[in-house]
Amino acid sequence: MNIEQLVKDVDEGVENPLKAYAIIRSRQKQLADAIAHIEEYAMDEAVKYGERSFTDMGWRFDLRDGSRRCSFKEIPEWVELNKAIKEKEAQYKEAAVAHEKGNTVVDENGEVVPPASVSYTRPSISVKPA
Repeated sequence: MNIEQLVKDVDEGVENPLKAYAIIRSRQKQLADAIAHIEEYAMDEAVKYGERSFTDMGWRFDLRDGSRRCSFKEIPEWVELNKAIKEKEAQYKEAAVAHEKGNTVVDENGEVVPPASVSYTRPSISVKPA
């Protein structure tokens, strides 16, 4: 099925949007799986060109190094500070929930805990084979 036609059919009220959504989501997963499967082969082929950027078959390809990542989980000071931050975040979240109900949270020192600001993401729809 042609995706562009499917979208057009939904726009024109010809196709059920739930059906179209399920079809496109299914294709999205199939494509992601296919890309993951062939990516290493494509990388091996691209390296044969001997350049970081090249054009072939009307497509421009750019090879990029992997990103550098640092992990701090082996540093005791970081672990301790991170734990303290998570505990404070939990306290502020608790205060936010209480605030929505018209209540206040007080810490062990008798101080009012300010509520975290709350925002919401947009609603979404999930689809899986039945």
